[in-house]
Amino acid sequence: MSEINLLYVIEGGQPGGAEQNLLTVVKTIDKTQYNITVCLLKPSNILEAWFKDSGIKFFVLKISSGWDIFSIFRLAGFIRRKNIDIVHTCLYASNTFGRIAAAIARAPVIIAWEQGEILQQTSARHYNIDRILAKFTDSIIACSNAVKEALVKKEGISIDKIRVVHNCVDLTKFNASSGVLLTRKRLGLAEDDILIGTAASLNNEVKGQAYLIKAMPQIIKAYPKTKLLLAGEGRSKSDFIKLIEELNIKNNVVLAGFRLDMPSIMAILDIYVCPSIYEGLGISIIEAMSLKKPVVATHVGGISEVVVENQTGYLVRQKDAGSIAQAVISLLADPRLMRQMGEQGFKRAKEYFSAELVTKKMQALYKEVSGLNT
Repeated sequence: MSEINLLYVIEGGQPGGAEQNLLTVVKTIDKTQYNITVCLLKPSNILEAWFKDSGIKFFVLKISSGWDIFSIFRLAGFIRRKNIDIVHTCLYASNTFGRIAAAIARAPVIIAWEQGEILQQTSARHYNIDRILAKFTDSIIACSNAVKEALVKKEGISIDKIRVVHNCVDLTKFNASSGVLLTRKRLGLAEDDILIGTAASLNNEVKGQAYLIKAMPQIIKAYPKTKLLLAGEGRSKSDFIKLIEELNIKNNVVLAGFRLDMPSIMAILDIYVCPSIYEGLGISIIEAMSLKKPVVATHVGGISEVVVENQTGYLVRQKDAGSIAQAVISLLADPRLMRQMGEQGFKRAKEYFSAELVTKKMQALYKEVSGLNT
């Protein structure tokens, strides 16, 4: 049985959930069947280190800003020289540049991976490009049914071309870890502090952290020892700092920055909160559930495909600080319920979002779409 030459194309830069998901997939996929290479459109010290440490072949295309036609043809040349059987792109820029290059190279199979909701501010140009490139794409993978529905309704993509494969988490990495007290100490937290937190790029238009910050005064009034941990960096950081100062809750908020130790960060939380306004699925929610954390999350995008209302957590209205506060306070008032939701969340993460399960689905899709002997 000959190996299938499989090329993943992803943007690079500072990694988020989609990049972490890709790393989990390429680490888990059957290497006896697939010869894997990853193309980063832009340099990324973190991603390059991840792939290098995992023994995954990769290269950096180093595209310039705008429409870099030269880089597209360089990528097409690589696809031809290496006899790539399947080109699998991920995220908008990669889905665009990668699919154009794959079409030029006449790659046998082209697959696009849609990881997020289509935002209201997405331009008509974006829609038109996706619709055109869909004609050259053998299959489009949506990370949730919500993303699939958005692709059909907003972009007019044929439903027959879209397959749902949920994102995954390496459960061996996100398990009950030691060193909780040490991690708390390093972040300036006391042993008896109650800690709620969220992990995402600091972009309020998408991730909605301002509404979680605004919920804190009400939560602190009910439970004065509560602290909020915000993990991530982004363009809204200065706005959040100003809001925290205006609400006079500076001593109750920890800005943890971009973290490479997310299992340790998740492990120290009592409740995980996802206040997103848009969300394709919510990998960070799965990570929290993998560590038996109860979840409070907004009822948007694919989140309801992860969080089961009243079983693994609470779903609340988007842009509603009061609803977030009420849900958190209700959980803190019932430690037994918190433990039960944490246990149910762990079972759900293991049953539906493990790396092994999702990778098997991905490989089955490759076989179905390509007809190659895998």
